[in-house]
Amino acid sequence: LCLFMIIQNFGLIFREYFDSLGITTTETTTIANVNLAVTSLI
Repeated sequence: LCLFMIIQNFGLIFREYFDSLGITTTETTTIANVNLAVTSLI
């Protein structure tokens, strides 16, 4: 639960970097959600 707040800000922190890679906000959200789902399985 503590990491959830960090993951929510993930897109804000790396926005410029993701823009330079051509990653959209939708893809950023998908990455964050998959990361949260996989780590919750562990």
